Amino acid sequence: MDRHSVPEPGVRVRSSGPMARDDRNSSSEDLLDLLGDECARSILSAAAVRAVTAKELIARSEVSETTIYRRINTLVDHGLLEERVVFLGGSKQTTVYRATFSHIEILLGETGFEVEKHTDDAARVAYLLSELPFETLSIDITEQRVTAQAEFDEQLIDRLGALLTTD
Repeated sequence: MDRHSVPEPGVRVRSSGPMARDDRNSSSEDLLDLLGDECARSILSAAAVRAVTAKELIARSEVSETTIYRRINTLVDHGLLEERVVFLGGSKQTTVYRATFSHIEILLGETGFEVEKHTDDAARVAYLLSELPFETLSIDITEQRVTAQAEFDEQLIDRLGALLTTD
C-alpha cells in the first residue's frame, strides 16, 4: 500500500480526534436536526463502513454536488465526520471522509434531549493502522502486543514530525 495519511504542512485536518476543535458548541438539538437530514445520514452510513471521497458520495446520491459538500462540511464541523488528506504517491492526493463514532445515544431527561457520541476504540485503531504502509505487521494476542515496521521517505518523515509537534 503506497498511501500515506499524513497531511502536507498547511493542510488543515478537520477531525473529532485529538486535533479536533472543542465540539461542545454542537448542541444536542443541532445534532438531532442534522441526523434528521436524509443526505447527512447517507453520508454517515457510507463513511461508517470505510473512508470515502466526496466524488464517491456524489456518485451514490441523488442530491446536488453542492448539497453533498455542504453536508460534509456541516458533519465535519459538528465532529461527526473526519476529513483526512491521503497521499496516493508522487504528488497525487485526495481527501477522504470517515465517520467518527460507532453509535449515538439519545437521552431524554427533565431538561430535554441529550445526544452522546460513542466510538469503538478498537475499530478506530484498526482503521488507523490499516491506513499505514507497513512492511511487516505482527499481532501477538497473548502478549497483547502489536509490532509494526514501515519505511517512510524523508519528505513524509518531515511532514509527520511537523504534524506531531504542532500545538
